[in-house]
Amino acid sequence: MNEIYSIMENVARINLFMFEESHDIPPKYTKQTNKIKNGKLSLNPKYDKLILEEIEWYNQVNTIRDNVNHFLTGIAVFNRLDDNTIVPQYFNYNMSERNQHNININDENEDNEKLILGL
Repeated sequence: MNEIYSIMENVARINLFMFEESHDIPPKYTKQTNKIKNGKLSLNPKYDKLILEEIEWYNQVNTIRDNVNHFLTGIAVFNRLDDNTIVPQYFNYNMSERNQHNININDENEDNEKLILGL
């Protein structure tokens, strides 16, 4: 997850280099994509279309990464549900006072405080 985040941040840096003279571009990838989604930034029609239609998965990956890196201690793994849906699982302790940051406690294993992100 950190690797995906790093790649996207490097994409943002490349955008700054390639388009810096013609646009007011934020340095962070998420801020760039938010401006594109809000119609406040356009870098290239094909790139804009990709951001608008194909990159929603990144928001899910970034949410998991942020939770693991900034608010939890432990590890994150991936598992499959009975219907073959892939879900991230946290085997962690919450170090944050935030309101569970979109995570539901799995009642089956309260001793380990096993947390599952509800995607």
